[in-house]
Amino acid sequence: MTTPPNDNNNSGYPNFPGEGSNPFDGSQSPQQPHQPAGGFPEYPATPHPEDTQGFGQQNQQNQQYQQYQQPTSGYGAYPDSPSGYAVQAESQPPMVNTDGRIHVMRALKWGFSVTFSNAFVWILGAIASGIVIMVVAGGGGMLFGATGSMFATAVWDIIVSLATSALMVFVLRGMIWQVDKHKASYSDLTKDVHFVPAFIVSIIITAISSGVGYAFGWGMGGSLMNDLGTEPTPEQLTSAMGPMIGVVALAGIVSLLIGPFIMFPIHFAVEGRAKGIGQAFAMAFDAGKRNYGKLILYSVVVALAATLVIVLTLGLATVIIAPAMMLTTVHMYRQAAGGPIPQNPQYDAPANPGYQGFA
Repeated sequence: MTTPPNDNNNSGYPNFPGEGSNPFDGSQSPQQPHQPAGGFPEYPATPHPEDTQGFGQQNQQNQQYQQYQQPTSGYGAYPDSPSGYAVQAESQPPMVNTDGRIHVMRALKWGFSVTFSNAFVWILGAIASGIVIMVVAGGGGMLFGATGSMFATAVWDIIVSLATSALMVFVLRGMIWQVDKHKASYSDLTKDVHFVPAFIVSIIITAISSGVGYAFGWGMGGSLMNDLGTEPTPEQLTSAMGPMIGVVALAGIVSLLIGPFIMFPIHFAVEGRAKGIGQAFAMAFDAGKRNYGKLILYSVVVALAATLVIVLTLGLATVIIAPAMMLTTVHMYRQAAGGPIPQNPQYDAPANPGYQGFA
């Protein structure tokens, strides 16, 4: 059987229905549609969206539209990066925003899990920094103590205190980077650190805490000691024990009650969210007020539990408890600030796509 001749087809291929011939009787169609170049058949239109004109262009627009639109304000907003630094996608866990409310257990789980999963940085770093501080502080104290100068010893203590506060600013910045990454490194401790405002805030907080202690210790406590005289009897010392314990307890209660308001200002300052020292305290005050009860309960329960564990382990657990508590506080800070924090299916909806990290 031979193919019916087709005068309009010079390609050697048979025509298809509607293209100049009828495959059943070989007759010509009355209307000749447009013939593609080379005589190849033109397929009929289908209902598939990819066959519509301009589909690729429209799909690009849809993808752009469907990308996460970053809010500009409120707890749902990621802050702008002041340095332009962005976390690489492969090093970053899925991130979500929060409503500004703290989930303490979530922060505790994250803090301890990260302490162990990145032990090279946080546990080893805690051991190394502890040794350095003890050697420098102890060695200098002995050296200046041997001179018998109380003034020199006091100056050295102040220097060590300031140096420790400065070191903690860098440690805190590295821990905030840990929230944005699967694993932080030692280089993150010096990356995008807003040192000056954070260091000043740290000094102010130390002054506030010390002021409370001195107000009760030197004020009320000193008054009680003056009443005892220079050579108190055992009976007088016993009778003064109750009031002295009351003074210490009162100082602790005052510190506890103001604690939530001054828990996060260094965090806001060192990360650069606050544009100044005053704003760091204002933002921390709002975060503390919003989560006041939880932070009070956390401070009491965690302090008692951590003290018990450290005592039972003869102090060895400090190298784990100290970084874990600091990391927990950093996670609570990010929760109170509105995020972002690593996505957790136990608490969150699917993660926000496209987040590049807050520097």
